[in-house]
Amino acid sequence: MKRINTIFTIITIVLNFNFLYARETPFIFPQPQEIELSTGSFILDSKTKILLSQDASNADRELAEFLVNDMVDKYHIPLQTQVVSEIPANTNNIVMGTIDNPLIKSYCQDRDIDVTSKSPGKEGYVLIVEKKTVIIAGWDEAGAFYGLQSLRQLINKQEKFQIPCLTVRDWPNFEFRGIRLFVPGSENVAYFKRFVKDFMALYKFNKLFVEFNGFRSDRHPEINAGWSLFAKDMNYTQTPELDGLYGYDRNSNHQDAGDGEILDKEFTRNIVQYARTNFIDFIPEIPTLSHAYALLNAHPELAAYPDDIWPDVYDTTNPKTYELVFDVFDEYIEVVQPKMIHIGHDEWRGFPMLKTPSFKDRDYADLYISDVNKLYDYLTKKGVKVALWGDYLLERARGKGIQTKKTLTGENYLNPGGIPFEKIKESIPKDILVLNWMWSEGVGGRENEETLNKAGFQQLFGNMESQIPSWDERIDATKFVGGAPSAWVATNEYIFGRDLLSRFLGCANSLWTGNQLDKDSLNKAVRELMPSVRQNLSGKSQPSEDGDPVISVDISAQLNSGPGDRRMNLDLSSLSNGSVNINEKKFIVSEVSGKNAIVVGVKGDGKCPFEEAVKGVSIERNVSSLIFLHASINPGLISSAYCMPYNMYDTSELFGWYEVVYEDGFVETIPIRYGVNIREYTSKESCYYSDAIEIGDKVFYAFEWKNKRLGKKINTVNLISTKNAQRHLKKSCYEGKPEFETIPSNGLILLGLSVVEVRKKHIYPYKN
Repeated sequence: MKRINTIFTIITIVLNFNFLYARETPFIFPQPQEIELSTGSFILDSKTKILLSQDASNADRELAEFLVNDMVDKYHIPLQTQVVSEIPANTNNIVMGTIDNPLIKSYCQDRDIDVTSKSPGKEGYVLIVEKKTVIIAGWDEAGAFYGLQSLRQLINKQEKFQIPCLTVRDWPNFEFRGIRLFVPGSENVAYFKRFVKDFMALYKFNKLFVEFNGFRSDRHPEINAGWSLFAKDMNYTQTPELDGLYGYDRNSNHQDAGDGEILDKEFTRNIVQYARTNFIDFIPEIPTLSHAYALLNAHPELAAYPDDIWPDVYDTTNPKTYELVFDVFDEYIEVVQPKMIHIGHDEWRGFPMLKTPSFKDRDYADLYISDVNKLYDYLTKKGVKVALWGDYLLERARGKGIQTKKTLTGENYLNPGGIPFEKIKESIPKDILVLNWMWSEGVGGRENEETLNKAGFQQLFGNMESQIPSWDERIDATKFVGGAPSAWVATNEYIFGRDLLSRFLGCANSLWTGNQLDKDSLNKAVRELMPSVRQNLSGKSQPSEDGDPVISVDISAQLNSGPGDRRMNLDLSSLSNGSVNINEKKFIVSEVSGKNAIVVGVKGDGKCPFEEAVKGVSIERNVSSLIFLHASINPGLISSAYCMPYNMYDTSELFGWYEVVYEDGFVETIPIRYGVNIREYTSKESCYYSDAIEIGDKVFYAFEWKNKRLGKKINTVNLISTKNAQRHLKKSCYEGKPEFETIPSNGLILLGLSVVEVRKKHIYPYKN
């Protein structure tokens, strides 16, 4: 790992980073290893040229094409490329490529700028922004690509495309910077591609583990049929975690992988190629040994416990098991052409050993090792490396020897424990990459990673979090080559936005810089990033961002609470009157007769002193969108979406809804969900669908709703709260069936309301 060697440089970076976060202008995330700001700015407009050398490489041309397309798609600025023999001095130019690019090499030599294998090194780059020239000099093609990602972050419409002059020298601390997720279903392919290009690549991830279920097998159509029927059965029976026969403890159905669909091979080839185009290594995860539902759905005869309901553990002693597994591997390899396959092997449980024919009179450790080695030998001969989950390599995590468990019906049964250390050290190949998700102290922590280290494995932080205890010590003491946070839920914008982006961004910073952000710093960064993240991942701009007037609506007639209101410990006393905004979202906050807000009560467990609805907020116009400035009084609850994969949207509390009443009487309902488009006014966290605005010592959330019936006048808006709504209990995630309770009483605060007016005159930008 590369480290910054001088105290002076560290101080410079910290000061600059804090300065960038404090500014309203864009910043680079993850934090660059070295950054120096200077005066002035580079103005990016349609006159800017992307320069190519006369013998430009394909990689250099692809960088230029990437930036041209990005500027058109996001900002409607049509940049042009130009082939030159030297960089002209009198025009605005961008030059991108490796140090072998003759334009870049000449530029760096003239200014004594070193771009070497030591600094910035592999995947590293130098980014220089001057008033007339932007240079991205990568040590290798990946470095040039990451330099472009930093430049993309500096391009900001809010700053009128004025990029601050600066010099960045940057490189990754870890070589393996991954995310683990489910393959998307067909309806979410476009989102998946945006996530790859406009999130993973932008924040410099370079590995993608993708769990495949529902991969179309031409050789085994019965697998396809079995997967489809399995996914439907789990959803129709509303089964979040499938217990085995008589309640044997197993979980992780993953019926939402691929949205429960059968995915054609051409679909798979397309997303694999797209990831690699963005310098992201695509690693299929094919659950084997355990969680092997997709393999076993139509093949119960190959299950370790054939009598089970939808079996998930296969029989390692049956040669026909491997005929099937290897046949499926071959189809994956043909389509994906992977450098590595993740073979799963976690949570090997949920079956009774004494009732399982293949386990009688056999050592479970030998069966596990035999299985790993068979898969390893087969894949290695095909030039494919192997990764696996590491929990069963850890006796501290899974227990020593055979474990006694109890079914839901009260029956005791035996299950495998961890594999003894000496057998791991002697019998499992050491070039298998281990995803160690047992890094928290509650399941062994430091001792687990030390065990894997002593056994000779390279390991990742599997299921990585943005805050890992004793981070600095651990990454120095152990052979961690990187990490990968996980998504155990369907790949779609709604759930990723609600549940995962903050964690992913925190991990991006840790893996690139080698330094963790504390919780407050991460929250601050995510709140500032979220508007651009949302635009990137949605692929759409909001009406307020497209240049039309944003007008505040007078809601004074419905104001019913103010600074003196202390019901439910409400405190609106610190709110200042006047204009507030985030980017183009603007509001007028005003106090009339001692009242400055509309508050409705969310009726639940406990007293609720506020009225349940406020109706008749007058709009009386045709608008492009409505923008609500709101917050809740108290926090709500979000359960992980994987707790109810058949209805993941109801795992966040529903506080109420807005009713948009049109001139013809039609009513459109807009749900208000905690963590989706609203949080409490004392929160420091972000919402994917709302932008946080600090007003005094409180935070309110600006949520924009696009009118779905353009041309129809909206008469009024009503704010309605829920009555005795139910919330999902997190503790029931692993109990085989969901449990619910009535949400606590709460309050919804509407502080301001604005509209984006209909465009009255055509905007034609191409006239002089």
